[in-house]
Amino acid sequence: MGLIKILPEDIKNKISAGEVIERPASVVKELIENSIDARSTRIDIEISSAGKRLIKVSDNGLGMSVEDLPMSILPHATSKISTEKDLFDIHTLGFRGEALASISSVSKMKISSAEKDREGLTIAVEGGLVVSSSPCSIKGTVVEVRDLFYNTPVRLKFLKSDFTENHHIIETVINSAICNENISFYLHIDKSETLALSVASNRLHRLTQIYGKDMTDKFVTAEIQEDDYNILIFYSQKDFYQNRKFQYIFVNNRPVKDIALSRSIYNSLKDIIPEDKHPAFFIYIDVNPKIVDFNVHPAKREVRFMDKSIIFELINRAINKRESTKEQGKLTVLNEYENKDFYSKTEHDYTFSSCLVQENKIDYKGTNLFANYISIGDTFIALSHERGLLLVDYHAVHERINYEKILHRKIKTVPLLFPCTVELDSSSYQAIKKNLSVLSELSIEIEDFGNNSVIVRAMPDFAIHADIEVIIKDLTAIFINRDNAFEDSVNPIEQIKRKVSASIACHASLRGRGELPDKAGIKVLLDELDRTTNPDSCPHGRPTRIFISHNELLKRFKKI
Repeated sequence: MGLIKILPEDIKNKISAGEVIERPASVVKELIENSIDARSTRIDIEISSAGKRLIKVSDNGLGMSVEDLPMSILPHATSKISTEKDLFDIHTLGFRGEALASISSVSKMKISSAEKDREGLTIAVEGGLVVSSSPCSIKGTVVEVRDLFYNTPVRLKFLKSDFTENHHIIETVINSAICNENISFYLHIDKSETLALSVASNRLHRLTQIYGKDMTDKFVTAEIQEDDYNILIFYSQKDFYQNRKFQYIFVNNRPVKDIALSRSIYNSLKDIIPEDKHPAFFIYIDVNPKIVDFNVHPAKREVRFMDKSIIFELINRAINKRESTKEQGKLTVLNEYENKDFYSKTEHDYTFSSCLVQENKIDYKGTNLFANYISIGDTFIALSHERGLLLVDYHAVHERINYEKILHRKIKTVPLLFPCTVELDSSSYQAIKKNLSVLSELSIEIEDFGNNSVIVRAMPDFAIHADIEVIIKDLTAIFINRDNAFEDSVNPIEQIKRKVSASIACHASLRGRGELPDKAGIKVLLDELDRTTNPDSCPHGRPTRIFISHNELLKRFKKI
């Protein structure tokens, strides 16, 4: 007897559901997209127990007829395409007919729907099978999904904490809201209003509703139209972040992930983005559906363009209209030696075999180390020593000192003369509220101000002059990613405190551009550095100082 067999229908449906429905946020995404395709102008989302107990999505859209509703839960049943040709001319968010079938196969679902001025129908579905139906009077569609993954307990086991799953749900709603400003969105989690977005006048207004005026007032707008392409970009020109939280790309109002397109923004802004920082950007790409393929990823998070290089070029041109590309006042060093033979590494290797100070300890106390020093760029100092050359990254040094002050509670909590109000997006707001006690232990006193805002009333003494708003927004990413980043940690709370301390220390440390310490300041920094537990690296693992011995220099210059 042969070993290969056709799988039963219920198993096939559960496998399909695994590709489309990864977590509760996947259900929210699919149901919102159905509501958008139904031309809704208002969408209400209600969540209970992080979506495991209840996900309810209501809209005022076109609704379904009593004939279509039972068909809608069948695999590959759709009203959006009918021929193979339609796959390459997609005008809707959904088109495969998989969503409702996948959701119904792993949950207990109830759908009520009606077309305008017609009697509606309610059906109850369990495990993909209709168990009851009855007439109803309703406008639009209401979908209730209960007991998600009740028949696939392994999937339930792999879900993260309620906080993390709620975060993914909030982000999913925000993703849909950002590019659908003509629709109002209302999200309630465990009966608490989490998001309330009325219809916005334009896309920038919608971003302001979500992220606050303080953030969007600093955005630069770039736009370009050419042939089948229309690209609108909002990006930060002065404010940069330690993470990529505020980076979104939309193609024909569909949120997508595309590393290459993100990189094109970085390339266009390379002259103004600080090292280890990230810009905020929102890219809206509207293209002829015939030159883009959305049928690439099961969850439709990726797209394929007929010619992506055109997108790169247009993004670059749009941004260059707003950015000066002239390089003025730059000093060209060793210009007369510019020939490739001199720099060729085929015969010579001019890299230093750098030694950390710890490995080649020097004593700078009582020497004339500080008699002569030079600054190199924004953050480096070169100090001459009788045994060689000491290179110091004074930002990294200050980071290490401040980090250990926070971690070992060697700081004072200083009330702010003028408390700082910080507007946050919904997921960031929830993250800060949940971790107020952690922040308090690290000398950051914050109060909930409501409406996605918090008030910062006190900071560590060395951080009161730092950009408090940027610090708080960067910390939210640490809290939001806690489940993924620290799930294997024996003591995740302690790891979070270390990560938060490192972020605060980074923001509050010397950064060059007018903050170069004088001779006495350098000595104080190095003295304090020696009293830390790990003086040779900053909290992020980068070296604080590098010593190049006199013998090493002689070798490099072929003297010995």
